[in-house]
Amino acid sequence: MVTDIFVSPGQEIQDGDTLFQLLQDLHLVEMERLSMELDMASAMQTSDSLLLHKVDSLTLLLDSLMSNERTRYISPLTGTVEEVLIAADQRIRPGNAVAEVSVASSELFEVFPPPDCTINAWPSGGSYIRFVEERAGYAVYSGELQAIEARFSELVTVPRFAVFENELDSYVITTDNDTILIFRAGERNNGLVIILPPEPLSDLLTWAEK
Repeated sequence: MVTDIFVSPGQEIQDGDTLFQLLQDLHLVEMERLSMELDMASAMQTSDSLLLHKVDSLTLLLDSLMSNERTRYISPLTGTVEEVLIAADQRIRPGNAVAEVSVASSELFEVFPPPDCTINAWPSGGSYIRFVEERAGYAVYSGELQAIEARFSELVTVPRFAVFENELDSYVITTDNDTILIFRAGERNNGLVIILPPEPLSDLLTWAEK
């Protein structure tokens, strides 16, 4: 559920600005349960010190949930808000449109995966391009076409067992014994698709060989 909206039509926004805040359904259910418990305790409240303490505790817990359990929705691009498509106290689901944003200062380009390649995570871009959104089978980027083409020319396929996963990070190891952080983008046949790091890669070892 949307709790706060921080933008309005005509407002300039930057990549990383907070557009709105929401409470996730799990928190809403917990708050509803606590509210019912608080109402019951308040109705029974007397001089009983235990009930007085319970009412105070429930009140503090509800206040904490309302103020601290909110999720920030961050703008993925820089532009001008044309229209806000949501309202406070509205429930939204993944995939719902929340705002129309003009990015007239940058052209938008559709980027499709290389042949026989499945992209699981689109790279964020860099100084000259920005990832805007993922659509059915492709992504939308803003920026300069040359920079977008250069970014995706860095996609390469490496053996699946040449990539080591450590929580949210992926690494490759080279025959020069360099361990290098890489961006794992997707899959292709029996290999993994990665974005080449800035450093040149020598031949890769598999982690079994290491």
